[in-house]
Amino acid sequence: MGDSSVNESGGRPRHEAFPAQLYRQAGRRWLILAGALAVLLCLGVFAGHVRNPDAVKQRWAVLVSRILAGAGGFVFVRLLLFSYEERVPVLFFDLGSAKGAVGMVERIGDAVRDLMDRGYEAVPLSDVVEFVREQRYVPKKGVGLVIEATGIEDLVEIVAALPGFDITVLLPLRAAEDNTAFSRVSGLPSEVSLGLSLVGRDGLEDAAGLKALLGRFRERISGLTGSEPGFARVGPSPGIDLRRLLKQTAYTSFLDGSGFNRFGDEPHTLRLLNATAAVSGDRDGKGLAMYAGLFKAKYYLWPAAAMMRLVGKGLKGT
Repeated sequence: MGDSSVNESGGRPRHEAFPAQLYRQAGRRWLILAGALAVLLCLGVFAGHVRNPDAVKQRWAVLVSRILAGAGGFVFVRLLLFSYEERVPVLFFDLGSAKGAVGMVERIGDAVRDLMDRGYEAVPLSDVVEFVREQRYVPKKGVGLVIEATGIEDLVEIVAALPGFDITVLLPLRAAEDNTAFSRVSGLPSEVSLGLSLVGRDGLEDAAGLKALLGRFRERISGLTGSEPGFARVGPSPGIDLRRLLKQTAYTSFLDGSGFNRFGDEPHTLRLLNATAAVSGDRDGKGLAMYAGLFKAKYYLWPAAAMMRLVGKGLKGT
């Protein structure tokens, strides 16, 4: 998948660097805006000046020039910092990469509730796919939530920490191999959907082998829970036609794709915004709303994001 491949410069998976890409993109727009406003300010200040000592400028001409300079500044601010492009952030938390962090699931729960208090609304990933494919309605401040668990133990914690939230929990393949594992989950809430994570697993270069793994997980989870998993994160799969594989396996979509989850993007892959670092270490998750906003092309948030970066509260990679 395009967004899970290795970065040319740093060698890290691109999804880890994506928050930094958003930050730099917004920063470049502010730099362009500063240059444009400086030029327009000069034009406004010198609008009343004349080239020749004996020349005279009409007052109305000076006024019109300054009005045009001000209008130009307004247009630049509107074009560079505000966008009505509809993007749906899908926040991703990887419990495996945060192994050892104390109370990680509780931190995620607190961060998500804080995000909802700021007006955001958790929506099922299936709704995000329908929006990308057919522009079906999703709330203006809708976000998808994906948590990659290390096993059934994490699933139990997630269900308890985030009651009532639409969440997709990605499980490793081995979780479906234990017949007794799901007995520890007393009734999976309807808001929680399950998916598969094969990232880091060997032998994913073969389409037939990958298809078999996806099918086996789907069959096992359907038998154990009564609901079919619709999403899978497979990581780099060079030479494999993921769109065709999706149709063959009856999954809804793969995760960790490219684009911005807009109408017209590729619906067979959804972009993930890795927010694991926002709740790791000494970070309290308050930056989630900031980066969800940057994902939605709210570039005017960049100064606040820069301040968070200075005090060490920004997402890693920024």
